[in-house]
Amino acid sequence: YIFKGFFNMYGGSRGSLRRCLLVAASSLAVSLTAQPASAQTTTRQQVVLESQPLAQALNALGARYDVTIFAADDITRGKPAEEVSGNLTLEEALVRLLAGTGLTAQRTAGAAYVVVRKGGTANEPAEIVVSGQNVRRTLQETSDSVAVLTGDVIDQSYITNLREVLQRTPNVFADPNGSGFSIRGIPERGVGSGTGDTAQTVAVYIDGAVQAQAGADNGILGTWDIAQVEVYRGPQTTNQGRAGLAGAVIVRTADPTFDWSGRARASYGEFDTYQLAGALGGPIIPDLLAFRVAAETNRTDGYTRFESGETVIDDIGRNNRDLVRGKLLFTPASNVEVLASFTHSDAERGTAQVDVPDTFERVTARTVNITKTEVNSGSLEVRIGLSDTLDLTATSAFSDLDSQTDPIAETLGLGERSFARFRDNAFTQEIQLNFDNGDNARGVFGLYYADIEEFSERDVIAAIPNLTTVTLNDGFTNQFENYAVFGEFELDLGERWTLVAGGRYDTEDSSRAEFQVISSDPPVPFIPTGSTNFSGDASFSAFLPKAGVTYYFSPDASLGFVAQRAYRPGGADINPATNSAVEFDPEFLWNDEVVLRIASPDNKLTFS
Repeated sequence: YIFKGFFNMYGGSRGSLRRCLLVAASSLAVSLTAQPASAQTTTRQQVVLESQPLAQALNALGARYDVTIFAADDITRGKPAEEVSGNLTLEEALVRLLAGTGLTAQRTAGAAYVVVRKGGTANEPAEIVVSGQNVRRTLQETSDSVAVLTGDVIDQSYITNLREVLQRTPNVFADPNGSGFSIRGIPERGVGSGTGDTAQTVAVYIDGAVQAQAGADNGILGTWDIAQVEVYRGPQTTNQGRAGLAGAVIVRTADPTFDWSGRARASYGEFDTYQLAGALGGPIIPDLLAFRVAAETNRTDGYTRFESGETVIDDIGRNNRDLVRGKLLFTPASNVEVLASFTHSDAERGTAQVDVPDTFERVTARTVNITKTEVNSGSLEVRIGLSDTLDLTATSAFSDLDSQTDPIAETLGLGERSFARFRDNAFTQEIQLNFDNGDNARGVFGLYYADIEEFSERDVIAAIPNLTTVTLNDGFTNQFENYAVFGEFELDLGERWTLVAGGRYDTEDSSRAEFQVISSDPPVPFIPTGSTNFSGDASFSAFLPKAGVTYYFSPDASLGFVAQRAYRPGGADINPATNSAVEFDPEFLWNDEVVLRIASPDNKLTFS
């Protein structure tokens, strides 16, 4: 029978071991049957398979001949199987079933069968497939700088949140105190401390839903039941749009399947740190409707404690997260898949900073705050196989975030406080037409729309010892609509050369209102005081081309060059140093990269 996703053929070091164990088990199982495996596969049987998804057809065929057929979800997803009937041997049935899919079945030493891409082998090591650039490629084939962590690697390394993924990624810095991250030295918020640069520089997507900047810092961060995380270093605006100037983070959670599966985890550590997590999935209606649910609770008092006079707070460094996710897979026809996903997350984070000479005392005496963030995020993805070479995918997604930072009541006696509120409501719609002739040409053409509303306010009191106390109150409302058309295409010229060309035309209409009030008591001449207000509309547009070439010395070694234009829209802000409104222009850059990739035959050692 088919074991869907049985060894993560395209990801994870655990995959190779799992493949070996399953193939060995299938070999033993077949050898114990009364009828020899060779007789089963060469004997003709009457076969009647209706048109249905390819994975289900392979499952039915394996059951008909009582033979194990292995296939990974990545290579069967979205592929339909035409009707097959007749008095056939297993291999004849497999040839008919896989005709036009770009796949082939190869027999293992244990008399099982493994479905692989044409040109591959049943014993080839696991490959990682990346999809964040809208054209599915193996990691060895992509020309961009990307780090990939599969679900197996995340579990083996006991990575519990997205910040830990970023901390383990070269050329990426993630602040352990939760105040953001940067890729190749570019902060996700951009350069500057103002509030006007609302287009973040790093696009963060979870199951197709774009996440707000505050969500990337303190939103849906849990990595429980994750399928894969892709971290792109370098501009991604050709594929991801306005927020991809510095890179992108693409997270895909585990999808439902028609096989029952479940997992659980419980852990405990110092500082009263614990995690409880579980996931369960399986069929609701066999071959038609499947589900998967996952939930996790993470608690920790944190390393830091607060001390001021007689006031002691042991859990001021707390970092608590709760997450619930549900997904449904609906396959009403052999060439149609509908995947719905919804995630709810609650997070509470204190301060992890210490400010005494001996950091091992774990003490902070500064004014401290607690940030609470609630996120609801969901997506609906419809995939339709139009033909053997064309697939249509429509993705509707939303993300609603509400984040609030409050001062701890016991610390107000220090004369300082910081209150902040941020809300973000985003809706996006993307339509992609993917082409793959199964040989030397592949590509994507797409349309994109986004409608985003943002609201922010701050109330800060900061004491300058022996001089004055400054009060800052500011905020903004921002609404914009973003439209884009994009495409990217690849062409293989023989076995050595691959050309890539693409582009994106991006346009944005925005409306913004902002205010700022500064006062000081007592007044000092070098701190500007007063109030500033402004509002206005703006429109920006840009064409973002991309082109590249790759030469393959062998399937495991390549040298390439890619150039692309990146962009972030302009806007307006209030300069807190002068208490005046300023406008800023869009940001553009050209990014040129030379890419060298070398992998060992077993994929255990890579150089890039």
